[in-house]
Amino acid sequence: MLRRFFIWVGIEIVSVVTFLPDLLVAMHRYEVIVQWFSNPVTDQVIRYNVYEKHTSQNYFLGSSTSTSYTIKPATAGTHTYVATAVNVKGESPFSLPASVTVPRR
Repeated sequence: MLRRFFIWVGIEIVSVVTFLPDLLVAMHRYEVIVQWFSNPVTDQVIRYNVYEKHTSQNYFLGSSTSTSYTIKPATAGTHTYVATAVNVKGESPFSLPASVTVPRR
């Protein structure tokens, strides 16, 4: 059975490196896909970093030079993700969080 969960979250721009306007998290066949729109070319983004958000800290999952990042296989439970944009000046603040619930198999 195919299950999909979509959540759009607005992101505030507050840094020398701006961040993207929306973060989308979708679950498809036990893979979580985090997607976003690219930053303006003038931001000169080198990569985007994706983190899983926890109460006390954010855990780095990986980087992407495109506008998506896939986590597979995704473990059951509710997961919350944030992302940042990186350019030569540094890393932007974290985006607003987006969550998805992965059902048990």
